[in-house]
Amino acid sequence: MAATRQTFTICRPDGHTVAHDRFHRDLIIDSDDAATEAAALQAIWLAAHGRDLWGADVATLRIVTSRFVADPDALHRAAFASGLVLDLLVDAATNPATGHQLGVWVDWRRADLTCLIQHPRNQQ
Repeated sequence: MAATRQTFTICRPDGHTVAHDRFHRDLIIDSDDAATEAAALQAIWLAAHGRDLWGADVATLRIVTSRFVADPDALHRAAFASGLVLDLLVDAATNPATGHQLGVWVDWRRADLTCLIQHPRNQQ
């Protein structure tokens, strides 16, 4: 997962982009930290949909960011409330989302959101 102050990119574990879009125009993104947190919340929201599609009560979501998250506890709480256990990592060097070409939009509605969760039925 990566973000600018205008856009976010979410990739599945193999690096394929699941979503690349602009943040909602009413959302105020005034720092890189806010962009990272907003993108992570978007990833949690999408993964919760994937968990629902599986019919699982709980699943794990691994988010790899390119920068540290200012309030990781808030993300863990959001994930928990969505039936997800959050595995949050920072790895700017190998984060595939940072390589996504800006302006090439990817609609998450066309993606298999179950690929975002780690669940015994979805091991790769």
